[in-house]
Amino acid sequence: MGNCKAPTVGSPSNEGRSGMCRSLERRLAACAGWLLTTLSTHMRRREAISKGIVVVFFCWVLSDAALAEDKEFVLRGPETSLSEFPTDVLKRPPPDFDEAQYAEWLKAQPVLVLDGTTLRIGRPGTAISLSIRASRFELRNSAQIITNGGTLEISAPIIVSEGGAIKSFEGEQMAPPPETRAGVPGAAGFAGGKVMLAGALANGSQLTIALNGSDGGQGGPGRTGQRGAPGDPGERGADHLFDCARGGGAGGRGAKGQAGEKGAPGGKGGDGGVLVLKGKIFLQVDMIAFSANPGAPGPGGLGGPGGPGGPGGPGGAGTTYCRGGPGGPDGPAGDFGTAGDPGQPGVRGQIVTNQ
Repeated sequence: MGNCKAPTVGSPSNEGRSGMCRSLERRLAACAGWLLTTLSTHMRRREAISKGIVVVFFCWVLSDAALAEDKEFVLRGPETSLSEFPTDVLKRPPPDFDEAQYAEWLKAQPVLVLDGTTLRIGRPGTAISLSIRASRFELRNSAQIITNGGTLEISAPIIVSEGGAIKSFEGEQMAPPPETRAGVPGAAGFAGGKVMLAGALANGSQLTIALNGSDGGQGGPGRTGQRGAPGDPGERGADHLFDCARGGGAGGRGAKGQAGEKGAPGGKGGDGGVLVLKGKIFLQVDMIAFSANPGAPGPGGLGGPGGPGGPGGPGGAGTTYCRGGPGGPDGPAGDFGTAGDPGQPGVRGQIVTNQ
């Protein structure tokens, strides 16, 4: 009875512990009654003591099995991290189990409940995989799981959802940051990932699954345009026999800089995710609000800045009696380039049924 105590985070809940204790007490009481009857009937027989020992041991085996069957993990609070996750529901079945053996093994797994909490798996762009195997899985009080585009597998004979949701990304669709390097296309959006559900939804459940892809990233800016051509040199000065006829001419104005290059194309929108339904749940699609919209194409990058104007031409050379001409002014800067093309759209996701 030492196991009947209040739980900590990631341990069986108070409700689960109470059920465990009641089950344990019922079994021990039944065994004790049987033992007393046996001993009173066979009090004079030497085998009574040895039989009693065997019965007590058998009672404890039954009690231990009852505790395993009734174990329940309840995770509460605004946020739940994987570090708080009970490892019992992450166990893998023996590799040599057939389908029937696996079904029995799964029934003996603990119950897992997410109660009004949000579980985040990985981060956008660094998606990971998580496999949950429980005898019963519940999303209570609008609890939700954010996969961040990873792979989530939930195997449970019974799946309960009280306004629960499984989403690829939280809030506004996440998009890669804009590309800052000139001439580099935007990054592709994150795909919605994959969710696999094996089991059956409990009556009255309503589950939202949104495996939408994220938008593509904005392309990088265009490169700066080339510098304009230099201006023409001024006309050389000229002398009379004993004085200046005309001074050197002014240099020509530099040419306008070339326009900036076109911005780089945006990134491809992320593909919608895939939902795989296995078991009875594939007949309960009407209890699932499913979406797997593709991400929008990323916008093209800004046009590159125009190149600097060409340098003014040199002034005309002076003579013996005349001064040289002034240099010409620099040319104006070039125009900004045009914006880049948007990226390609993502592909819509789908539901796959696997009996």
